[in-house]
Amino acid sequence: MITLFKKLQSEDLLKKQGMLLDLGSGDGSVAKAFLEFGYNLTLLDKNPELLELAKKNLGDSEIKTVNENIENFKFENKYDGIIISNVLPFVTNKEKIEEIVRNAFDNLNKGGFLFFTLFGDKDEWKDQRKDTMSFYTKEEAGRILKEIPYFQSEDYGKGKTMKGDMKTWHILYFLYLK
Repeated sequence: MITLFKKLQSEDLLKKQGMLLDLGSGDGSVAKAFLEFGYNLTLLDKNPELLELAKKNLGDSEIKTVNENIENFKFENKYDGIIISNVLPFVTNKEKIEEIVRNAFDNLNKGGFLFFTLFGDKDEWKDQRKDTMSFYTKEEAGRILKEIPYFQSEDYGKGKTMKGDMKTWHILYFLYLK
């Protein structure tokens, strides 16, 4: 993902700096590259310990943190970039996921970007966790926003979970430019 963003910046398709919101930021590992790009960061996560870890990992006291569940977040500002990476699959209500994605896109500045991930219908967890997670077909995911994505991709294969267990992943990636 970071390679793609560097390429887009080098071609002047993405702003070189600005305000970035990371919804479901966790330890800040995804947002770190954007701090290095020159973005001012706002990190949102429901886990206050992860937000503290993110601030420690990023080493910047000017990073704004918001301790809130992504499902309850209300936009008060516009952003030059919004990232929602590996958090939407843990929202069980697909209508809520679609509302979050649409609100995120609506709260981008002109020239801004929205990057989000979903778990695909071939993910190993689909049968095991269908009551506690959400899974999409590529076609279903592509209809969340009426705009055409600038970039769309998927990964399918074996990999480790955060706990270190091996599983088959099916991740759908979407990048929209406004």
